[in-house]
Amino acid sequence: MDITLEKLVELIEHLTPEERSILKKRLEESIQKKHKLLELEGLGAELWRNIDVREYIDKERDGWS
Repeated sequence: MDITLEKLVELIEHLTPEERSILKKRLEESIQKKHKLLELEGLGAELWRNIDVREYIDKERDGWS
């Protein structure tokens, strides 16, 4: 289901105060969720599979000047 931010805000405006409180708590819990560093190991590895890292770094550094 695709929903725009504007539509989401509009829907939230129709919630009761109690529902808004529940939503706020769930959002805070979701945002504050912490992960162990080791859980991130290998994340995105497929993105780098066919890329020469040294060449990529050199290209990025050339763009800084």
